[in-house]
Amino acid sequence: MAMPKKGDTVRQILPPPVVGTVVEYTICQETGTPQVRVEWPDADGDGHAESKWFMASEVEVVNE
Repeated sequence: MAMPKKGDTVRQILPPPVVGTVVEYTICQETGTPQVRVEWPDADGDGHAESKWFMASEVEVVNE
């Protein structure tokens, strides 16, 4: 990737958003904020579903 030059129009590179199912809840012991563990299908080919903890404020319900 080329280094942007002054005056170039750029956009931030972000990973694609996680879309999955809430499988667990907890409360952060440090901050007291609610957290949810989200799980989604295998993305890296290891045969296991992926999962990650998010603060509840970082996710939203998807109405399909």
